[in-house]
Amino acid sequence: MDELNDIQNLILNENAYFLKKKGDSYLSNSFINELFNKASVDKKGRYLLKEINVERTIESNVVQYSICVFRFERDPTFIKEPRKGWKEIKLGYLLIADYGDYAFMAKKNVAVIENFLRKNLTDVEYDHLSTLFVNDNTAFEKINMNNTSITNESIRGKSIEAFDLKNSMPTLGIGTYVPTSMRINNDNEKTAITFNTSRIMQYGAKKEIPALLVWAHNVIKKIRCHRKAASFLDVFSTPVEWSDFRTELVPSTILFNLIKLHADLESGIIQSMYYKEVDGKYTTINPNTVISDLQKLLEIKKNTENDIVQYYILNLFDNKVNVKLNAKSISIQWDSKRRVYLGFDDGSQECITQYLSKNNYYIVNFESVEYVYTMKQLYKDSSLLGYIELFLEVFKPHSELANMLSEKGTGFWTSSVRFPNNSLFGFIEKELVPDFDYALLDDLGDEWADYILLTDNKIQFVHAKHDTTKASASAFHVIISQALKNIGNFTATKDRLEKKGFGIWSNLYNNGNKVTRINRLRKGPDINSAVACFIDLTKKPNLNREVVLVVDFISKSDLADWLTRLKNEEKFGERRQIIQIIWLISSLINACVESGVSIQILCKE
Repeated sequence: MDELNDIQNLILNENAYFLKKKGDSYLSNSFINELFNKASVDKKGRYLLKEINVERTIESNVVQYSICVFRFERDPTFIKEPRKGWKEIKLGYLLIADYGDYAFMAKKNVAVIENFLRKNLTDVEYDHLSTLFVNDNTAFEKINMNNTSITNESIRGKSIEAFDLKNSMPTLGIGTYVPTSMRINNDNEKTAITFNTSRIMQYGAKKEIPALLVWAHNVIKKIRCHRKAASFLDVFSTPVEWSDFRTELVPSTILFNLIKLHADLESGIIQSMYYKEVDGKYTTINPNTVISDLQKLLEIKKNTENDIVQYYILNLFDNKVNVKLNAKSISIQWDSKRRVYLGFDDGSQECITQYLSKNNYYIVNFESVEYVYTMKQLYKDSSLLGYIELFLEVFKPHSELANMLSEKGTGFWTSSVRFPNNSLFGFIEKELVPDFDYALLDDLGDEWADYILLTDNKIQFVHAKHDTTKASASAFHVIISQALKNIGNFTATKDRLEKKGFGIWSNLYNNGNKVTRINRLRKGPDINSAVACFIDLTKKPNLNREVVLVVDFISKSDLADWLTRLKNEEKFGERRQIIQIIWLISSLINACVESGVSIQILCKE
């Protein structure tokens, strides 16, 4: 036998996907053959190695494993057009082992096979994987997480790492995050787990196939007898069964997570985007156009026709993209013959909605405030309603805000030197500015805030928003997006501050193309002193940094009533708006906590 065909010559890492079977019968030869054909669709010549349903006994249990190794060629990604002889030769493999009720799979350089696998296999549940290797002494070394926030300016994902995160990670506000993967340490035995693909990796030396099958057998034994227990991960949103709530929950908004899409574009895995037309022709698309459509918070509208309920995503492509509520998952479906496709570096193509659905790269919110669906799992964040008192502490009522007529006033003249008292800007200058040494009007242009206030131990960014709606989620979205976008400017560099000082802060205020006599330095001796003060403050280790929102479209008493009614599951006219508002405000609070910034929202009584 050729040395390359000898299975004992293969060594692989303990790095595999563990899958739950939909039945107990072993995977058939025809299924394995079709799986191998799909995995090696671009292979050149015969398989270098191919074995199907070879039986092996491990601890009196029969295991059937199958493996294929193949060669394929592809055009290098760094050439514009194919050239004769310019081919990369690569090897790929797929190993799948059947343990009756579970299977495990290891692969490299194989084509897309996920949709085919789903016919007979599904992922292991999050509540199993998240605590499978966890005990009281487990050290959580690294956690990757996605944010369920519906605010576009929020950090969408992040990775945190420490000797043991149990002892070093602040948990306040962490409930809006969902773990996507983790690395843990049990007595120097390190394990990495990716939850949405059921991938488990054990750090250590590579193993021959027989030893790898024994390792997988031991992992599956743990999965079979595992019972969820309390763990450090409980500080995050908790998973619940989608099938238990499918008929009760009504989707309201969706936000696509574009981290993977950006990464695949930047690395060259995605080579092109195009419309596949009805006549089969292709129309190339600028990826930025597609990303611009996908990165917004999108509303979902329920449509009932002939007793068939569908949930369409508004303002996305051609308004025929819908959220499909399946028995065990939520997927994205595009009911149109003209659709956007992605072209990959291996020559394959895939509809963008299939790409996004494959690993659930989206966040769905519901009319029930505490639920969110992401990464093939429904999560419940009970803290959203459980912390109503803490939530309300952020809101500071002011009776004067009931009399505001505009944000900054109207009818400015070239002789205007101040803002009217019945405007939010007038309120800020009357109520907030006196407590500070410097006040800078930063409204319009590349603004960091409407007002920047400075004193010997504090920087305050003040954002104002006027609206006549009683409870405006859209107004909150605008002002919170502005606040989130500028949190990083609390630590602006000297060059940027000096550019501001010599630029916009040295000018008179221009409103509606009318230059007024309103100085942008609203308090303080001169701009140079203000800039110097800002620069000095950024160097202080114990500096107080504060975001202040000033709004006149909501009152604290009304909000307290609405939140109580929301907690009591009552129906009321503002319910949909308040659900969005609570998620938006929670996103801002979480972002401020993470950045060491305090937050106040000044509102009506």
